[in-house]
Amino acid sequence: MERATRGVRLDARKRRNVVRHGRACLSRNVERVKMFRDLLFIQGEEASPLLDLLDARGAADVLDYLAESDAFNWHGELADALRYGARDNVEQVERFHVISNPRLQYIGVEYFHFSSELERSAEHGNA
Repeated sequence: MERATRGVRLDARKRRNVVRHGRACLSRNVERVKMFRDLLFIQGEEASPLLDLLDARGAADVLDYLAESDAFNWHGELADALRYGARDNVEQVERFHVISNPRLQYIGVEYFHFSSELERSAEHGNA
């Protein structure tokens, strides 16, 4: 049991739960921090068809189109906050955020993970 709690400070009540329930309980006691991954940013004339699709059919259809065309960069930059401007439009579909500004002609997509999920992914070589 000592190995399961190494590096994690738990109060007495949580420590008892870890002892009582083993490793499965430990994952509930680790702080989870949201991290946003930049998957896509397109600006100018390239963004026009996507902005038109967003306007006509919505964010879910834009995400479907981009997923089918394999446009996402799953190794994009990470940030601890969603990146958007005061005049941007932000639409959320599950964990995806479609950020657009038709006036400035750009569209971006960000995906949020929890830091604990990223650590598990890195352990398996998928980060």
